[in-house]
Amino acid sequence: MNLNPKPIKPSIKKVIAFFDGQNLFKRINQAFGYNLQFPNYDPLKLTEEICKSQDKWELKQVRFYTGIFRHQDNPKLHKMWTDKLNITNRRAITNKGKNYFYKFTTDLKTEGGIREKGIDVRIALDIVRLAINREYDVGLIFSQDKDLEQAINDVKDFNKNPPILATVYPKDPNFPIKSLNKTMPITFDKTLYEQCIDTRNYS
Repeated sequence: MNLNPKPIKPSIKKVIAFFDGQNLFKRINQAFGYNLQFPNYDPLKLTEEICKSQDKWELKQVRFYTGIFRHQDNPKLHKMWTDKLNITNRRAITNKGKNYFYKFTTDLKTEGGIREKGIDVRIALDIVRLAINREYDVGLIFSQDKDLEQAINDVKDFNKNPPILATVYPKDPNFPIKSLNKTMPITFDKTLYEQCIDTRNYS
């Protein structure tokens, strides 16, 4: 009889991050007092830092969803977003492989105010689909969009052993919405955020 069994090490958890690019951009400006016209965060670095803060979390993929201005509506921001996503994709392929970074884009509509269509639906579908396929043990949701809560409920309801879902958002005591329902809250402060700034000039 082994009276001193070896402790069982926790299994490594596969992580997929879901970025709502515009939602996070707006929240960063609000929380940290920025007045940015274009997001300065590096989604790869930010996700990697969040994973480092947890035990046995291994980042498998970063999925980035955003609306982009059409060239005819705003040539400068169209080029900046396109360049940023293309360079991020090339970096990911070089360092981690071709499936490490995924991007989904749609047009930002300017009629009746700036708005994007279909981003929350696409994120919600992917959260559920990838959970059904057991693609991740932890889903990091970089968004505080309440429209995603139905997808979260679906993941929790259909699965006897559902993945961990976490809302990742900047610390901001003045903002009423915190983590999405049935998710683990993970916050980051301005100090950590500024370690994850993309210093490239896309203008």
